[in-house]
Amino acid sequence: MFLNLILTITFVTNIATGDINFGYDYNINKINDTSYAMTYFYKIPYTKLYFLKKDNLFVSRYQINLSVLKQKELVAGKSFNKEILLDKYEDTQHPTGFTLDSTTINFNYFPGSKGKLTLNTLINDLNSNNTGSTKFDLTIPDLTNRIEFYLNHILNPTHSYSISHEQSDTLNIHLQIYSPTTENCSLFVVKEAMKKSNDLTYGTTKNHTRRVVYQSFFPVQTMHTDVPMTLTIKFINFSYPIVNLKDFGSGVYNVIIRGYDSISKKEFETADSFSVEDAFFYSNAEYNEMVNRLIYIATESEVNNLRQALVSNRESLWNDFWKKHDLTPTTDINEEEDEYFSRIEYCIEHFSNSDRGYKSDRAKIYMKYGPPDLIESRPFERESNAYEIWSYYNISKQFTFVDYHGFGEFILYKEANL
Repeated sequence: MFLNLILTITFVTNIATGDINFGYDYNINKINDTSYAMTYFYKIPYTKLYFLKKDNLFVSRYQINLSVLKQKELVAGKSFNKEILLDKYEDTQHPTGFTLDSTTINFNYFPGSKGKLTLNTLINDLNSNNTGSTKFDLTIPDLTNRIEFYLNHILNPTHSYSISHEQSDTLNIHLQIYSPTTENCSLFVVKEAMKKSNDLTYGTTKNHTRRVVYQSFFPVQTMHTDVPMTLTIKFINFSYPIVNLKDFGSGVYNVIIRGYDSISKKEFETADSFSVEDAFFYSNAEYNEMVNRLIYIATESEVNNLRQALVSNRESLWNDFWKKHDLTPTTDINEEEDEYFSRIEYCIEHFSNSDRGYKSDRAKIYMKYGPPDLIESRPFERESNAYEIWSYYNISKQFTFVDYHGFGEFILYKEANL
């Protein structure tokens, strides 16, 4: 029975497509048997919006268009403009800065009628004309609505949480139940695990496994409002400290709630996923790999000091190391650290196909000088080996890399002055 419960899980990544990659979620609450209220939640990073300076403020303006469709026929819609005002330019570029908001659309729907309901969303940045969009089928509630996710009691459309010393995330969920006879529910937190290869550079994954990490059985509560209602609405509120998942690590988890309706004599089940990002300090393999990636900036003694650190001291020693390389210590962001690992990630992504990733010869030049002004690539040469020529005009240097063995490993052949 429980095996079947786990196999019904679906995974959803609530990130929009386009220039504006915003997080989103929705829920639909029953008003009566044919009337519904859909709440759409969205979270837009400041870095995905364009801010213009106006007087002493930095202003972002965007428009949201929502359309509920049934077989291309408009059922309900909404369009509105929003504005964000920030005091400092640094706030517009802060990686953790975001706007979090929601809006509600009421509509009528007759259960059992043919045709799915689809929600189309378009967000348009009015300062740049960049856009982001989503399109997905809506789930009309029967005995329950969808699970709402909160982070420290604040709406969390992306369903993402973190484990770290600096952050104490709590998973809060809310679920409405439209079954007056349901008195108790079972709740499970299930970990979707994947066995990984030892090589974190390539990140090969295989062998999916699932594990119940928490389960509970508890009574549901009845909702009381000042507004007369034709439905008896019950609900579940559940809170769980994310740090309790520390031993299970980062990855995808699922909340599964099951109950029984004695009127219809049906078991009902609703499930949704959330993700946990475990700070790499807790994992020996991930931490050591991150330390290994400092080969272009750390001395041998600094690497040894970080590698031998106790787990409880890793985060503070790591931060102390990067403070020494912070060229703008008055800002909240360590731009040097961000740029360094941005280059590392580029090298892993572009130089790992039959080459040695961030340890390759091309990576050594890329890490030192950044992206070249010009790359002349010759992958298919009849009279010679494949090669690449990188030119840096600002430093008057040129580097030639040759694939001597024909397997994609490019070796530095020559460094020349332009």
